Amino acid sequence: ISVFNKTARDLNGGFLRPGDTVEFQITVRNTGQGPAREIIVRDPLDEALIDNVEPGQNGRFQAGVVTWDRALFAPLASLAAGQSVTLTLRADVRDNVPNGTTILNQANLVAANIPALRSDDPGTADIADPTRLEVRFPAFGAHIKRVEDINGGRIESGDDLRYTLAV
Repeated sequence: ISVFNKTARDLNGGFLRPGDTVEFQITVRNTGQGPAREIIVRDPLDEALIDNVEPGQNGRFQAGVVTWDRALFAPLASLAAGQSVTLTLRADVRDNVPNGTTILNQANLVAANIPALRSDDPGTADIADPTRLEVRFPAFGAHIKRVEDINGGRIESGDDLRYTLAV
């Protein structure tokens, strides 16, 4: 196994905000000469930041860790040279996560015939580094709401009004 990557994306795009759903993808690719056997992937999640975890490919979420193994997902029993498999999970950013919070996440892989591996974020030059998400949303300052009668004077039934919003 020479490729063990993990990526993440905000499913609705834009800024990652509290309440948004994130999809994590873990790619395991065997570029070796023989099969990788008895693969187990574990992905510990920070439950203070992430909620509503839904693993794909029959993964199991228990005690803050998503686990995939051959009993849950048959392709992990033996991954032939040249083959790859993708594991996914979705989770929500908790509603109380503050602006500017960095969410770091890294999966671990063990197999019967290869050394243990840590997932890599392919979006950085670093090797075997955690996948990084940043909760970031614009901080709006004071806002102004004004209603005025276009004809001047007091607002009365039937008047045309102008609404001004400044954010």
